[in-house]
Amino acid sequence: MDNHLIFGLHPVIEALEGETELTKIYISQTGDFKRLAPVERQAAARNISVTKVPNVKLDKLANGANHQGVIARISPVKYWDLTVLLAKTLREDKPLLLYLDGVTDTRNLGGIARSAACMGINGIILPIQGSAAVTEDTVKTSAGAILNIPVCRIDNSKLGLHTAMAEGFELIAVTEKGNVPMGDVKYNGPTILMFGGEQKGISPGLIKLAQQHAHIPMKGGVDSLNVSVATGIACYELSKLRF
Repeated sequence: MDNHLIFGLHPVIEALEGETELTKIYISQTGDFKRLAPVERQAAARNISVTKVPNVKLDKLANGANHQGVIARISPVKYWDLTVLLAKTLREDKPLLLYLDGVTDTRNLGGIARSAACMGINGIILPIQGSAAVTEDTVKTSAGAILNIPVCRIDNSKLGLHTAMAEGFELIAVTEKGNVPMGDVKYNGPTILMFGGEQKGISPGLIKLAQQHAHIPMKGGVDSLNVSVATGIACYELSKLRF
């Protein structure tokens, strides 16, 4: 049986009320909606995705256990508190973090984590709203690397980045419209590299916070890269200034 799953109404509610990190909740399409309503309310309050599925899927996930029409999936990682992550990172040699805005594909997140681990990145910051959480697919795609790199989720990105700046971090936004080639970016000390999802990119309000705006030069008629590939290239370019 999958030990990353919680079965049953009361165990799931207890997990929601406690500090258990949950990535997704499945509820029955034909269940007692009044009885399951507290699960949906509490999940919404914690920004946890809820999906209504046929009972046959719940039965398969539960593998014979009594699921009572609801199953929750536990995150394979424990997320870090932002202030703790910032303090830890500042103690490292040539600190560097990633901020990923709107990266919704769990496999892209895994690919980014694998590159980040290879390049000595000290941690990854994700917004809770509109971004992928760490799942089993993320762990597989990262070849396990995401289990060895701190991951933090924040509910207010602008406030979180302002907090980092107050602690001495410089922000570098990597976008197609950045005015400096990534190879010419300056590493001036503790830094957060910012990337956006492939659909919307970095939110305009967050781009304005950045002290440097970089792009990855491209030829051959292609004007964009997969965010996982772009992150790997940018991390490599900056690693040449750090090591």
